[in-house]
Amino acid sequence: MRQDSRKTINKYKIIIYILLIGIVLVFCSKFQITRVSGQSMEPTLRNRQIVLVEKCKEKYETNNIITFTNNNYGVCVKRIKGVSGDTIELKNGKIYRNGIELSGYVCDEKSTQTFILKENEFFVLGDNANESIDSRLYGPINVSDVIGKVLVKDNNKTIKKVDLIVNEDVKKLGYFKTILVTLKDILLGNMI
Repeated sequence: MRQDSRKTINKYKIIIYILLIGIVLVFCSKFQITRVSGQSMEPTLRNRQIVLVEKCKEKYETNNIITFTNNNYGVCVKRIKGVSGDTIELKNGKIYRNGIELSGYVCDEKSTQTFILKENEFFVLGDNANESIDSRLYGPINVSDVIGKVLVKDNNKTIKKVDLIVNEDVKKLGYFKTILVTLKDILLGNMI
């Protein structure tokens, strides 16, 4: 009788392990954990903050925070401020989208550039204009370079459904355990 209960427990353990592996695999195919490098997105995102990125290649909108690859700067985290069809103008130290000034964003006083965004192009800016290397320097980015949307909460207004401003304890756990903690929070409804 004792051996039967051990066999049953072992079967349940195997089932739980298989389920956990499946959940982690699905999670890793849909999401990526990224560490913010630099102050370009402060105060929204802090240097060395760990964020959850939803891997997707569809429906990006103005003000989405995204991660993308840049040949000169590696993986970048910036905010979309212009999408296909928009006209972005840099003049007199200010940035305009379709003739409307983008409040809080500045450029070099001497800069006079106009970008008419083509299909699948975005103009991206860091929230901390003085510390950001972004489309003001390297021009528009292509959607093919986008990794995904950063899932964060901005000033108590949800940009996307997850707030993953990870505390110091979770940072110490490492990426695998961070994934498990995040999955647990999503499944329990703590992050939606």
